[in-house]
Amino acid sequence: MAERQPRVVVFTCNWEAYRGLEEFGKTRKGLPAEVRLLRLPCLARLHPGLILKAFEAGADGVLALGCPPDHCHFGVGGEAAQEVFAQASALLHLLGFAPERFAVDSVPDGSGEACAERIRAFAQGLRQREGSLSANNANAHEDRA
Repeated sequence: MAERQPRVVVFTCNWEAYRGLEEFGKTRKGLPAEVRLLRLPCLARLHPGLILKAFEAGADGVLALGCPPDHCHFGVGGEAAQEVFAQASALLHLLGFAPERFAVDSVPDGSGEACAERIRAFAQGLRQREGSLSANNANAHEDRA
């Protein structure tokens, strides 16, 4: 039986990260099939509830990719994303989730290869820490299969 690949939800800003992933898609290199992209106008629109909902729906990890803090099109995305990261991390800690299951990162200048590499590295980190996935989350995958 093949090794189960981690299910990853990636929230992307509409600008640097999503634009980079669109460019990367044109190369036809692709991302792991277990990665789900959700585009937001800006990471400032990300809410801890959306992150918790992704885990409730069976995600093994959640990654938020956006503009570098000093290049946000709206001016507040990077700072807001860090605030949401802190709030969501505290909630996830209370729920018993390993801290490496959620991350926020930025992508310089819409680099598609950089976006893909960050997603792959995050998924690889989850794969290596397979033991850190909660038993409840593993059961959620079985229930949804």
